Amino acid sequence: MARDVSFFDQLGSLLAQEREAEKARLAALAQSLTLHEREEHGLSVLDLESIEEEVGLGGRFLVTLGRADRRPLPTRLHNGDLVAVLPRRAEVKEPARALISRATATRIQLAFDRSPPPYVHEGLLRLDVVPNDVTYDRLRAGLQRIKALDKGAERHKREVVLGNEPPRFDKPREV
Repeated sequence: MARDVSFFDQLGSLLAQEREAEKARLAALAQSLTLHEREEHGLSVLDLESIEEEVGLGGRFLVTLGRADRRPLPTRLHNGDLVAVLPRRAEVKEPARALISRATATRIQLAFDRSPPPYVHEGLLRLDVVPNDVTYDRLRAGLQRIKALDKGAERHKREVVLGNEPPRFDKPREV
C-alpha cells in the first residue's frame, strides 16, 4: 500500500488528538481527587517551603523547596518536568509555572523565567504537575523533518518509512 507525504500530516493530527485526550484525562483525574489523593497519585506535592533562592544561568530565578521536617517527597519529579506553584491553603487566579532544574528525594529546585510571586516565600506551597508539550512538539517537528526529506538518500529514507521502498543494507565486511 503506497503512501504519500500526507501520511505525516495524518500522524500529526492523531498526535494532536492524543495530546488533547491526555490533557483532558489529567484534568478530569485532578478534579475528582482530594489534595492528598492527588499527592498519592503523583499529581501534586504538598507542604513545601522555600529553603533558598539564587540566580542561575540565563538569569533564571532558582528556588529550592523542601519540607520543614525533611521527610522524603512522595512523588518522584524529574529534571525538566513542568509544575504549577500555588500557595498550599489559598487559591490564586494564575499559578506560577516553573521547570524542575534539580530534584532529589527531599528537595526540588525550580527554575522561574521571571521573579517568582511573593507567596513562594510566604508559607507552605503546593506543586501541581502540568502536562508538558515539549515531547509532543519534538514529535511534531520530527514528523515535519521526515516529510521534508526530498532529495537523494534522504528521500529514500522517507520512502522506506512510508513503506514505499524496501530498505537497503550494506553487506557486512569480513573481519
